[in-house]
Amino acid sequence: MAGVQQIFRSQPKQTASDLGFIAAEEIFKAGKAAREEIAVLVFVSQKPDYRSPATFYVLQKRLGLENDVICMDINLACSGFVYGLQTALALLESVIGNKKALLITADTSYKTMSPQDRTMIMLFGDSGSAVV
Repeated sequence: MAGVQQIFRSQPKQTASDLGFIAAEEIFKAGKAAREEIAVLVFVSQKPDYRSPATFYVLQKRLGLENDVICMDINLACSGFVYGLQTALALLESVIGNKKALLITADTSYKTMSPQDRTMIMLFGDSGSAVV
C-alpha cells in the first residue's frame, strides 16, 4: 500500500562508515572538493559502527583528512540530515579561510530489524550520502 518498489540493503559485513566512505569518495573523485579543503566533518547515523569510539575517527582516517579537522558524530534518525547540516554550517563559521564542511549520513538499519516485521521493514533501507 505504501508504493515501495525497491529497498537497498548493505552487504553482510558492510558498516555505516563503509557506505558513508563510498559516498564521500565520490565527492573527491568528482572534484567537488579536495581533501585539504575540508575543515569540518560531521557524521550522522542512527546505527553507527560502534557505540564507542565515534565513527568520525574511522572516516577521518580512511578519507585521509587532516588531523586538525573539526569532527563529530550525531546520533539521529529522521531529522538527522537537517540537524547535521545546520551543525556543520555552524562549525564552519568558526574556521578561518576558504574551507568546506563534509556532511556524511549513513545507516545500516536493516541489520537490526526483523524481516518478519512488515510494519517497519519497508520503511528503512541501508544507504550512505555525502554533501560538501
